[in-house]
Formats: sequence, C-alpha cells, structure tokens
Amino acid sequence: MKKTLLSLLALIGMTGMATAATGSADSPLTVDQLIEQGLPASTVPDTWVTGYIVGCIDGKSIQSDCNFSGSNFATASNILLAGSSSEDDYTYCIPVQLPNGDIRSALNLVDHPENLGHQVTLCGSNEKYFGVNAIKSVSKYEWVGDAPVAEEKNYPLEATGSAEKPLTVAEFQAAVKYGTSIPNTYLKGVIVGYVPGMSFDEGVIGTLGADVSATNILVAADAEPSSLDECVPIQLPAGAVRDAINLKDNPGNLGKTITLVGVHTPYFGQTGLKEVSAYAFGDDEIETPVEPTPGVDAFYAGLVTSDEGWTFDNVKMSEGLNYVWKWVSGDYGAYLNGSAYNKKPYAAESYAISPVIDLTMVKSATVSFDHAAKFQTNLTKDCKLVVREAGAKEWKELTIPTWPTAGSWTWVNCGDIDLKDYVGKAIEFGLKYVSTSSDADTWEVKNFFVNAGGGSGVEEVIDVFGGVYVEGNNIVAPADAKVFSLNGVATGTNGLANGIYIVVSGNKAVKVLVK
Repeated sequence: MKKTLLSLLALIGMTGMATAATGSADSPLTVDQLIEQGLPASTVPDTWVTGYIVGCIDGKSIQSDCNFSGSNFATASNILLAGSSSEDDYTYCIPVQLPNGDIRSALNLVDHPENLGHQVTLCGSNEKYFGVNAIKSVSKYEWVGDAPVAEEKNYPLEATGSAEKPLTVAEFQAAVKYGTSIPNTYLKGVIVGYVPGMSFDEGVIGTLGADVSATNILVAADAEPSSLDECVPIQLPAGAVRDAINLKDNPGNLGKTITLVGVHTPYFGQTGLKEVSAYAFGDDEIETPVEPTPGVDAFYAGLVTSDEGWTFDNVKMSEGLNYVWKWVSGDYGAYLNGSAYNKKPYAAESYAISPVIDLTMVKSATVSFDHAAKFQTNLTKDCKLVVREAGAKEWKELTIPTWPTAGSWTWVNCGDIDLKDYVGKAIEFGLKYVSTSSDADTWEVKNFFVNAGGGSGVEEVIDVFGGVYVEGNNIVAPADAKVFSLNGVATGTNGLANGIYIVVSGNKAVKVLVK
C-alpha cells in the first residue's frame, strides 16, 4: 500500500501541503518521507534529506531517461536518491540538482561512479525539479559512514598512451570506452582552433577571430579537419601551461603540433582533455617530472602518496569512533583526513605523528604543508601543529600562518614555519586534532615538507646528489639530471628566467632558486 501511495504522489506531483517538513542535520528526512509529503506550496529552503545515490537522469525526462546502470553516466548536474541502495524504479526516487562548484565535483556520478550505492545527507531547497518533488540548490552534504573511495584502475596503454607513444586523436576518442575519467593520458595532434563560448558547436577551426579564447584550444589529427567531430577540446589551466599554449596570447601556435598530458574526461560535452600538466611542441618527447623525494636527512617529504612512517596516538576517542586520522586516496588526490564526525560529532583528541626528522647537520630549516577544511567551527582554535624533540613527551605548539577558508575544500599552503629553535636536533611533528560532542570539524593535510638551507623553503645550497648549483641564470647539474619548472615543463639548464626549478636525477630531486 505504501509503495502504491508513493508511486501516485511521484506521478501526479501532489501539491499544496499545509506544512512541509524540513528535517535537520541530526534528523534528516528519508526519501520516502519527502515523497510522501508531496510538492510544497512554495519553495522550502534548508531541507535536510538522507538517501542512497542510485543513479542520475541522463536527459530531460525522469520517466524515460534515468540511468541506474552503474556505468556510462553522462550527466553531472543531478543525482537520484532512494531509500534503498538497490532501487531502480524512479517513482521511489527523488532527483537532486547539483550546483556548479565543489558539491557537483564531489557528488556527481560522471566523475565519481564510486559514489553509486553510498548514503549521503544533503541540505537544499525542497521544490519542483523534473516535474516532481525534489531537492535543488544543495548547499551542504555529508557522507553517512566512510566517504566512497575510487577503485584504482590500471589502464592499458591503448587508453592512456605514453610519453614515447602518445595517442593520436582517433585513438584518444576511441579510448572513451575505458571510462569517463582517465588520468595521465598522452595526446598528440595539431592545434587547429578554439571554442569562444559555452557550446562546442561554436568552435572555430583554422582561423582566429576577435573572440579567441585563452582558456581552451582544439586539437585535430591534421591542420585541416573537415568538421568539429574530428577535434578534441583541451582545457588550459591557469598558469604557465595556459600562458604558453593559448591562441589569444600566442596566435603563432595555430597549426603547431603539440603533445599534452592530462585527464581524459568530458569537456564541452565531448571527450576532452583537462588538467593539462605538461606539454611539448613539435616532435619533442614530453617529459613529466617525478615527485621530489628526500635526498638527505635534512630534507623530508611526507604525506605525498601515503602516510608511510606516520603513527597515530588516540589520546581520547569516544565510543562510536573507530579512528580519527585516516589516509585517503581517490579521484580528489591523496591526503591525511582527521575527523571525529560519524553521523554526529564525537569528542576526541588525537595526534598524527611524523617519523623522526634529523636536523643535526643543518644550519636552518622550515616546515610547510597543504591543508583544506570545508566545515569549520573551532578548527583554528582546537587543531594545532606541534613539535617535540625525539624521545620527549611534551609537545610545543608552532603557529600556523595560513588556514584554509571555510565553505570549500580548496587546498592552501600553510606557509613556511621557521624551525630555528630546533636546528641541530632530531625532532617529531604532531598534527593535533581536538573535537567535542557538539563540534567535530574535518581537517585534511598533505604534502608535508621540511626544507633545509633557506627560510623560503628553497634549497639553494644543499647538495642532494652531487654538483648542483646556480651560476647566473644557468643551473649546473650532473649529466643525467633533468630540470623542470614548477608547472612540469622541461626547461633545460641554461638561460633560465628567475624562479624556482626542480632538478631531478634518478629518484632524487632538489629545488633550486635562479635569481
């Protein structure tokens, strides 16, 4: 009887309910409860609902365009929530509109098929969407239980190409069968045009108009493609990559052969390339730098690809929590996550502790890390970076210069923190997390670096693998070494612009400053 009632309400879009329930963060509505109350007489803001992500609507009709398949999701702007993770009948689902930005980036199924079947709690406005009772303008979300983790895939070379053998445009377009988000994909083609507006159909080939865009280019197999169907749209990220490639500032690039590496993912509704991290013009082989690794004890790099060497000390952890600190690795990168929120806040005090770092042979040192925190109450008051000499029990607080802004998961660097009081000593760092039963923030940390040799964090003198130093605007390095800009572009060693460069030899790296 209940399912029959729900079906009727979903189909006829019942309206005019006297009072629409909103639920709360601690007691959200279920999907069934939201459907049962029908469409409200007017938009109801701050409505909380919890349910399982079971699909999305890949079209204009909830009756005919629902995708519950678990693959080949094509629309990132909405998801379907249901009371059961196995639901495949739209009449027992509610559509949820995902606004542009961090929320869409985190919840959509195009980029995150691993979200399918996971329970999430949302806050948005209860109103009509796809002709039925729904949630729009989502402003907050929280996973129920552990956040979904993307399954790491091992893509074949025919899906990614390589530096030695990048994909042709035809091979790139065919590789979409391997998924909708393929990292580290190499593509080689000819720059033939750009898209001036919001629609791929507006693309311009073979000429540059007054509306030429700096944010994207079109790449084809040759300089004269017969149609836009033979082109791949390339999103150019702000910075050195965009500065060097875009046609607005570099009109001479039209018709040039280029190799790019980035993420193969939808762009302008087409199979495209985003997050370009490196490039090479002509027939030069593209070179992608490795992550810097420690060369001597005085230079430490941690929380980059794993939490190896770090330990966790749970001084206080309320019943209901299994952990506070946890290493996370997925589509949004790899980072250490500290949180005592599990459906509700819990009181906790926990330390993530670094391995011992030996500063006995250095003259100066700094520490820095990247961090993010969308949901904040007492984060900057309760969570700390602390330090102690190896073997000591008491921690001392270090001032964190820069904290992330609340409201988004935007990564920021904390700023260089001087370790002058600890030079000549062996030390441990602690990331201290504190929460209460009413406030439990989430703190994400990655790229924890201890640099020696300069307060700027740039190693100007330290000799990691022998013979690296600066002469004027040239870097002197071993014969097998390669030099990259911070944007991942191979630069060579001579005639360099002022700035920071990474010198790589084997599995070791060092930063140097040309000034």
